[in-house]
Amino acid sequence: MDSTISTATFQRLVGVGAFAALTMGFAAASHAAGALDGRAVTIEFRGASASTPQGASALYQRIQSASEYVCSVIDHGDLASARNFRACVRATISDTVKKVDRQALTTVFEAKYPTNPPAQLLAEQQR
Repeated sequence: MDSTISTATFQRLVGVGAFAALTMGFAAASHAAGALDGRAVTIEFRGASASTPQGASALYQRIQSASEYVCSVIDHGDLASARNFRACVRATISDTVKKVDRQALTTVFEAKYPTNPPAQLLAEQQR
């Protein structure tokens, strides 16, 4: 079975917009979301291949590359836009992984973006 995931889901940047609003203000958030209008990438894959660790890793790389492409228009080289770019990439990867809905792909995503940071990182952040 062939499946197609359109990164038009990247248009669903409400979460990213909210994150951007918290970090840069409402004007910057609307500008960042507006910059992504019309940018989309379609990733085709075989459903079974996303169910194996090797296939899931390969698909994850393709999703990450597509996310970086789609979000690249909001990175202007300054620290604030770099943060927004990283948040956009993470959100778009997360949305796409949820749409694919394969445990092996979810496992790859969770390894890259752990839900709970390691205790050492938490201790360093509290200092």
